[in-house]
Amino acid sequence: MRSMKNQGMLIILILLLQNVNAQDYIIKINGDTIRSKVIGTNDNTLIYKKSENPEGPSYHILNKEVQEIILQNGESIMIQPVVFPDSVLVLKIDNAIRSKQKVVLSLRQDLKKKVLITSRKGLYSIVCEGANRADQEIKIADITEISPCIIPNSGSFGVGFGIPYGMIGANLELSASDLVSFTAGAGPTIHCGLAYNAGCFVYLRNNTYAWRPRLSVLYGINCMIYETGNVNSEINESYTGFSFGIGSKFILNYAKTLGLNIDIMYLSYPEEFKKRIRELEFWGWSFTDDGRGNLKLAVGFAYIF
Repeated sequence: MRSMKNQGMLIILILLLQNVNAQDYIIKINGDTIRSKVIGTNDNTLIYKKSENPEGPSYHILNKEVQEIILQNGESIMIQPVVFPDSVLVLKIDNAIRSKQKVVLSLRQDLKKKVLITSRKGLYSIVCEGANRADQEIKIADITEISPCIIPNSGSFGVGFGIPYGMIGANLELSASDLVSFTAGAGPTIHCGLAYNAGCFVYLRNNTYAWRPRLSVLYGINCMIYETGNVNSEINESYTGFSFGIGSKFILNYAKTLGLNIDIMYLSYPEEFKKRIRELEFWGWSFTDDGRGNLKLAVGFAYIF
């Protein structure tokens, strides 16, 4: 407070030495220049008249908005120290303007705003379009970070083989957020009719990345028993259980509309299936899959929308 009073006294002393009709320049923090006649100041505001109307009304501007006053005789009075924004921050601002995508501005005092940056005004401020679509000016000095505003995909539709696709079939994925999606898949089998699975994917990276690791939990038909070579009888049975996976979605094109899904699934076979296997083996049937758990590969291509 004392430093502001000292600045005010200094300005007043200099003003007393000036010609009444002299023209001063007020340089604002955002780079704007006001041609004026400064007539006074106090702890918070600077008082001036417009140079084109020196006998007209007085105007006020907050001292914190003023960078410098240049007097008619060329002398300069610094009101606020010059603060040059970090070059990385300015680069992020320019990238946001070019991409025309909304970003989250982290401002001082822990305030956050989700805005579309429309232009940059020199090195001192930016113009943004907020939620109400009205233009607003924000000082770059008040910005601590700029981060992408993640807008989740609506989902994807794919075809492939493995548990997420029934066994061999199609899969629909709908996004609940940028990291979680629900999925359902179904497809025909050669011996046991239609197979299906449904569950969710949990992604470890958002959709701004081309490589998105994910975890999955699915429930549906994950094991079958079929035997057609026995002349006396045939077996065509399917069982439902949980399947757990780890894998990734790989984005294949720049527009981020085509993807490749690769998952390794652990099939948790239900007890009914294991019991049935043991029963059939007792009666002399033999199977290549003993029903004690197995890892399976799932691969599919997806159209992302």
